[in-house]
Amino acid sequence: TQIRFVFSFKLSYYNEYKSYLSKVMSQPPPYSPPGGGQPPPPVMVSKVELTISCNGLKDADVFSKSDPLCVVYSDINGRLQEIGRTERIDDNLNPRFQKQVVVDYHFEEVQKFTFKVFDIDDKNNNVSKADFLGKCECTLGQIVSASNFTRPLDLNGRDYGTITIHAQEMGGKQQSIKMTLKGVKLDKKDFFESIMKVVHQEAWVSLIGVVALIVSLYVNMTTLSSVIVACICVRCVYICTFYIGKSDPFL
Repeated sequence: TQIRFVFSFKLSYYNEYKSYLSKVMSQPPPYSPPGGGQPPPPVMVSKVELTISCNGLKDADVFSKSDPLCVVYSDINGRLQEIGRTERIDDNLNPRFQKQVVVDYHFEEVQKFTFKVFDIDDKNNNVSKADFLGKCECTLGQIVSASNFTRPLDLNGRDYGTITIHAQEMGGKQQSIKMTLKGVKLDKKDFFESIMKVVHQEAWVSLIGVVALIVSLYVNMTTLSSVIVACICVRCVYICTFYIGKSDPFL
């Protein structure tokens, strides 16, 4: 009996070990690059939204003020490549651009950016035909680390105006909410409609007063008593109208 117990115990332990081993072997192996070696580290990237504003720009127009627009360039392998631009604001030397520029921020890389401001007179926002108002060169890390990154604009070797860039990290998920709104018993704000409503209400109240007066006279009441009854009826109608919600109870 003791031998059977020991044998059954070892057999159950072996079965558990065998099932555990099968689970481990069924899992996919860790990633290894071709040729061996360590797998590459995870890439740390986030979306950053840049809001741009300028102050004290050069007035490049004769009869009006400049129409500024800011173009954002990224230094990629020694060449400037446009990655975004703001809208054009007419006749403004201190523009606050509403259109943001979204860029990818790589934490472990030095990303060189150039911001160029132009006076746009072309309807197609063609910068090749625009007047140059200044530029600012910096890194994206400098912008992100500062709450409001402000630097002077370089215009042909001298400072002319300033540019301020605010960086805001965007969420990983873009969510939208759909809402359905409904109004109940809204006040009518139309002037003529309100007048007609008051006239309609006064007509009904007057009609009730006349009917009460005729009925009181028909039942041989005195003239003074009939007038009193009519006034009481009119007053009751006004009180009911007020407590119902200051609206016409006959509509």
